[in-house]
Amino acid sequence: MTARADLHVHSRHSNRPTEWALRQLGAPESFTAPSEIYRLCRQRGMDFVTVSDHDSVAGGLEIAHLPGTFLSSEVTVSFPEDGCQFHCLVTGVTAAQHAEIQRLRGNVYELRDYLAREDVLCSVAHPLVRVDSRLTLAHLEKLLVLFDRFEGLNGIHDRRANEVARLLLGRLTREVVADLADRHRLTPWGATPWIKRLTGGSDDHGGFYIATTWTATPPAATVAEYLAHLKAGRHEPGGATGSTLRLTQSLYAIAYEYYRRRFRPFLADRRDPFARLLQSLAEGPSAEPPRRRFGFLPSRRRPAAGSDPAPDATTFGFASAASRDALRSLLVELVGRARRGRLAESLGAVSNLAPLALTLAPYLVATHAQHRDRDLVDGAAERFLGARTACTPGEATAWFTDNLSAASSGAVFGALRGAGPLTAITCGLGPPAAAGGRDGLNGLRVRAFRPLAEIPIPGERRLTLALPPLLEILEHCERERYTAVLVSTPGPLGLLGLAVGRLLGLEVWGICDPAFPARVRQLTASDSLAASTWEYLRWLFGRMDGVLVGSRADRELLLARGFEPAKVAFAPALAAGLLEEMPLESVA
Repeated sequence: MTARADLHVHSRHSNRPTEWALRQLGAPESFTAPSEIYRLCRQRGMDFVTVSDHDSVAGGLEIAHLPGTFLSSEVTVSFPEDGCQFHCLVTGVTAAQHAEIQRLRGNVYELRDYLAREDVLCSVAHPLVRVDSRLTLAHLEKLLVLFDRFEGLNGIHDRRANEVARLLLGRLTREVVADLADRHRLTPWGATPWIKRLTGGSDDHGGFYIATTWTATPPAATVAEYLAHLKAGRHEPGGATGSTLRLTQSLYAIAYEYYRRRFRPFLADRRDPFARLLQSLAEGPSAEPPRRRFGFLPSRRRPAAGSDPAPDATTFGFASAASRDALRSLLVELVGRARRGRLAESLGAVSNLAPLALTLAPYLVATHAQHRDRDLVDGAAERFLGARTACTPGEATAWFTDNLSAASSGAVFGALRGAGPLTAITCGLGPPAAAGGRDGLNGLRVRAFRPLAEIPIPGERRLTLALPPLLEILEHCERERYTAVLVSTPGPLGLLGLAVGRLLGLEVWGICDPAFPARVRQLTASDSLAASTWEYLRWLFGRMDGVLVGSRADRELLLARGFEPAKVAFAPALAAGLLEEMPLESVA
């Protein structure tokens, strides 16, 4: 038997958001009532309940009269030397202590001394997630000296950040901490500062994940006993780790509540389709989509009994299908009206972009937020664990390609020899692969996706432009935990490969064919289009970390066209068929 409490959960009193998108909208980070937090915590098996709002104990005070509650807060703390901020959970505090903590939080050194002197329970929240983009390995080293308790399991933030944090904190030694203390001229916390205690909390903002991550202690009959176990270090984190899908579900919930409270009172039409679409995304499978207005949207089904109370995977499937159907409907309407000579009227079809944006934006924002600190996580793994990808199963590369011939796959294997497993990401080259992929040429693992749409190229019956499904490919690449992206097509799939790499914080390399503009000239008989193709290639590949070519002559041609010399590398294996055999269909 254990006693449990979710030590990291937010209510409507967390109204000063750190996320850029929420700040621009003027939206709070949460709309959840403290009483709802209490109800769900009790319903989901928590023995004790607290609310840890940003720099506030107002949420906890609202439920302080209820049994089994105590005050907590997530404090924004600064390093005085450069203003770098991080979050620190203070647990079981009094209102007076919190007031003093707020006074001192601008100086981490003064605050730490106060917390230690007053024996205040504190835990560095999500230690490998930046609050204001300034946190570096040097700051992390200081935190490892200054504090003895860290959040080892966060229910919203990326699982790899959680994994690296737990491994790092579990492998510290007396010598490492002594060296860090000497280097930064800091006094460590406690008699055994190399032993770090770990806490867990859901970090819930949207109301879905309350009490799905927690901190467990030995049995405790009262709040005082539970807090005593925490202070003695008799605790461990438990429950679910974070993910992009969980953060996306939370953003949908926040967006719907913000829209409902800010705009719905001024709208006379209670059948507002945008509110109904947001509601369907925010509230889960029980809410039906607004089919009367957006008739192309798919229906949702309730999850099976006993499934996860937060239907993030179901919501992702609905959002993916909705974005696919919205874009297909848009293209069909645009093309149909244009063929009938009603080009001006076809602009009305752009209204279908609204539900597309509503479904895509929160997922893209969540993906970026989950991976923007990948350099910090990788750096911490390398610094303290000896391997940059210590928690990544294999050095796998995702190859975005429109050409799966024997020559092309053999050339890429040759060029990337020793770089680890390779998976080809394709779209429109055949039937979609099963979830686990399939073996292709040269033993290549292939993951084929069904296009959102295939648009015929005017004047070329055998050529089409395949539009890849953004959400499905992005989710696949994140789930498979690729460590690099290789792009060998300049078409929409190549653009998506670059976007995926940047959103996931991965290195992106390209394979550029200097003959491609000449093929465009051959296809279109237009010198201006060929010149524009060069501009496009320079823009596309210029945003990658490096470019591979199959010959020195090709490299010189790219340099003559304005490519950066430091980025263009000669890979002899590519001359064995990849570029020479790349078909005209590669424009798709």
